Amino acid sequence: MATMPERLHCLYKALGSILPQLDHLNLYLNNFPRTFNLYEHYPELEAYSHIIQFTSSRDIGDRRDHARFTDALKYGQGHYYVCVDDDIVYPADYIERLAGRSETYHDKVALCVHGYGLWENLQDFTSDRARESRYFHFEHELASDALVDVAGIGTLFCPAELIEEDFSSPPYGFSDLVLAKYFFTRSIPVVAIRRQKSWLKGIPNKSTLYKEARSENNDAKTYARELAGIMKNISRKNCTTLLDLNQTPEEIVCSDTALCLPDDIDRHEIYICLSGVNCGTKIKAICIALQKALVNILSRRMNICFLDDGSDDDTRRQIATHAFTHLSRYRISTFRNDVSQGPSCSKAMLVNEARKKTGRKLFCMLDLDRTVTPVLGRLLHAIIMQGYHQALYSTTGRAPDTIIWWEESGTLMDFKALRNARNKRDSRQHKAFLDALLDTLPQYCRKKLRYKLTTAPPPFHRQQRKLHQVLRSLLVKSRK
Repeated sequence: MATMPERLHCLYKALGSILPQLDHLNLYLNNFPRTFNLYEHYPELEAYSHIIQFTSSRDIGDRRDHARFTDALKYGQGHYYVCVDDDIVYPADYIERLAGRSETYHDKVALCVHGYGLWENLQDFTSDRARESRYFHFEHELASDALVDVAGIGTLFCPAELIEEDFSSPPYGFSDLVLAKYFFTRSIPVVAIRRQKSWLKGIPNKSTLYKEARSENNDAKTYARELAGIMKNISRKNCTTLLDLNQTPEEIVCSDTALCLPDDIDRHEIYICLSGVNCGTKIKAICIALQKALVNILSRRMNICFLDDGSDDDTRRQIATHAFTHLSRYRISTFRNDVSQGPSCSKAMLVNEARKKTGRKLFCMLDLDRTVTPVLGRLLHAIIMQGYHQALYSTTGRAPDTIIWWEESGTLMDFKALRNARNKRDSRQHKAFLDALLDTLPQYCRKKLRYKLTTAPPPFHRQQRKLHQVLRSLLVKSRK
C-alpha cells in the first residue's frame, strides 16, 4: 500500500479492513515528515505492528503509486502479492476469495476486482464512449469473470512469481497502465473476478489519480493510446491456453470463469441477431442482460445486429442509445424496415446482411422483446469449442426462442421459404422445410426426430409446436 498525507483521513478504515487478512504489509509513506508515527494517530493499529514495514519516500524517492512494488522482488513461489488502496474498505473474505479464484486458474493469471479493457482508436481512456462496456468498477456487480487489459492496482492479486520487476523507473502516476503493458508483453492474462454489488466500498476523498488522469493534458492518456496501439491485433494465444481449464461442455455452460476463444476459431464470425417491433421500453434491459451474458467470453469476431421492424415508437432511438452504451465492446450494426415485414423476413434480412462477408458464421437469433440469461455466452463458447458445425440448437426453457446454428452450405434454413410453407401449408414445401431442418442436425438425431415429426398432428402449427418440444431436448443430447 502507498499513501500520502492528504489521504490520512481514510487510511485507518482501509488498514482496519485488510490487515487481519495479511501476513505482511509494506506501507509506503509518500511525502510524510520523518517524524510521522502512524500509531500516534491510530493506536489501535499498533496490534499489527509486527506485520507492518514502513518505507518513506525520503529514502527511495517519490515513486507515487509505483512505490507499492519497491519490495516485490523479495517474494516468489509460495506467496501472493496483493496491492491495496488507502481509500477502499475490503470485505473480510477478500484474500480468501481471491486466493481460491487464483487456484481455479492454476495460479497462472493476475486477478483484480477493478479492471477494464482497451479499444481500437482510443483517444481518452477516461471518457471515450467505447469505455462503457469495457469498464468494471470495483463497486459494481460482475456476473462472471471477465478477461481485461488493465487491472486497477488497488485490487491487484497475483502469485508473486509473476512479478519480476519493481517498476522503480518513471513514468510514475499510472502504474495500472505500466503493469498492463508488463502483463501483456509476458502473455499473462488479467482477469476481473465475479462479485456482487458493493463487495468493495470506496471511501470518498478529493485526491485521486483518476481525477488527475481526467485532466486535459497528462502522460497517462498518451501512454494509454500507445498501449492500445500495441495491443491491437496481437494474438492472445497464450491467454487462451492459460484460461483453458479442460472443462467439459457441461462445465463450460455452468462455469463463471473467463473464456477466450483460440485464434483459429476466433477467425469465424459470430452473429447475434435481434429483431422486433415496438420494443422501445425493453431495449435497455435487453442490452444490459446481453452485456452480462457475454461478459466472460472474449472474441474479436463478435457481431451484434439489431433490426427495428417498422416500429412506430422510439425503438430506433433506444437501440442507438443503449446498444452503443452497454455493448460497445463488440461490433454493433443497426438496421430498420420502414414497414413491418414480420419476424421471418426480419431474420432473413439480418442473415443476408451477414452473408455479405466471407467466412463461416455462427448465428444466434433472438427476439428484441426477450431478455437473455448469463448462460447464453457460455453456451456459445461451448458450441464453438466443441465444433458442432452441423447442429441446430434451441436452448432450454430459460430462453426457448433462442436458435443457434452454424452456417454451412445447404444447411441454413431459408426463413422466407419457412414463412411460405407455414402460410400455404403446401405439402411439398412443408416436406422440403423438414428435410432442410433435418440436414442441420447431427446424424444420430435425425432418425428419431424424423419419426417424432411425422407422427405429430398434421396441421403445420401443431407440428411446429412438436418441433419446439423436440428441439428443447437437443442441446443436452448434442453435447453428450
